[in-house]
Amino acid sequence: MNISREQLILYAVTDRSWLNGRTLYEQVEEALEGGTTLVQLREKNMPDKDFINEAVPIMELCHRYNVPLIINDRVNVAAEIHADGVHIGQSDMDAAKARKILGPDSIIGVTAKTVEQALKAQAEGADYLGSGAVFGTTTKSDAKPMDIDTLNAICDSVDIPVVAIGGINNDNVMKLSGSRIAGIAVVSGIFDTMSHLMEQYFSGTDDNTTDYLIEGVMRSLIHSARIALKNPEDYEARSNIMWCAAIGLNTVTGLAKEQDWEVHMIEHQLGAYTDCAHGAGLAAISIPYYKYISPYGLDKFVRFANNVWEIPTDTMTKEDAANAGIEKLTAFIEELGLPQTLRELGATEAMLPLIANSTVQGGGYKHMTADDILNVLKACY
Repeated sequence: MNISREQLILYAVTDRSWLNGRTLYEQVEEALEGGTTLVQLREKNMPDKDFINEAVPIMELCHRYNVPLIINDRVNVAAEIHADGVHIGQSDMDAAKARKILGPDSIIGVTAKTVEQALKAQAEGADYLGSGAVFGTTTKSDAKPMDIDTLNAICDSVDIPVVAIGGINNDNVMKLSGSRIAGIAVVSGIFDTMSHLMEQYFSGTDDNTTDYLIEGVMRSLIHSARIALKNPEDYEARSNIMWCAAIGLNTVTGLAKEQDWEVHMIEHQLGAYTDCAHGAGLAAISIPYYKYISPYGLDKFVRFANNVWEIPTDTMTKEDAANAGIEKLTAFIEELGLPQTLRELGATEAMLPLIANSTVQGGGYKHMTADDILNVLKACY
């Protein structure tokens, strides 16, 4: 096998519909800076000559980050530029022929929607499988959702890694618990869980038992996420992430206390304009938002630094302690490889006032006006 499971954790497939004025090279570079571990260059309609001219500098860029570049479908292009490998669909060349052309050291990925296709691809020398769309996806208009039982059957039938793709988010990721998938896009879902917990945590001034529960779940989520990022096959860590998600999304962590939810309100409108992944949008908005409201709820942010991130705050000013906790949160977002600017999500500067003016106004420690929201968006951009 020419690829490790770790290299499949953050599998990026290029999509021109998300460029929003950027070049594809810039899009790939942003993905690499965000922690992408494998890039698939996908150009369905571009002539081979143009594809080759585009692929060569992108491959050089990927290699500067020690990340493999594979080509979607076109084995001839992969061979011409000596790419790290190719991903082929069921209507393309079979894996054995691709292996013969590209050689024994190339990465060969194959789309498999059935157990029979998976077994055939493995027998022909595939290094990994891509299976989905698990829940349907906006990136392929003809992609039909795959039954979870089928995904599990594919995972159980082969020894090579299986990447689950298509429509995976925090609301449905628990349905994948227990499968042997190696590289789903669970990273933004992890932060969605974290965001749900923080929306309920950063409000109120009382000594509420629920806040102690939230702190414990946040610590568990951070701990398990770090383990799962290093070893995606760690069943215990992934199970704990699922359990944290269940707790964060039900109402127990919001009982008997005030709540915020303004980060979610802003992200919903951001998603309406950019179609970005929900958890990724939350990650980009959270740091500027919490910096903006922390002066209004300083004691809770000090507690966040102390009880969640274990920062000794006794000798710090409240402002410094609050900022230290937010910096730890920033570092965690970086560990997850999530975007930290709206530009990375396809937002344009012209969108910012539209998003601000259409966002439901609320908040915990501070009631947010449209002007406040616009200030946060500008800080995110």
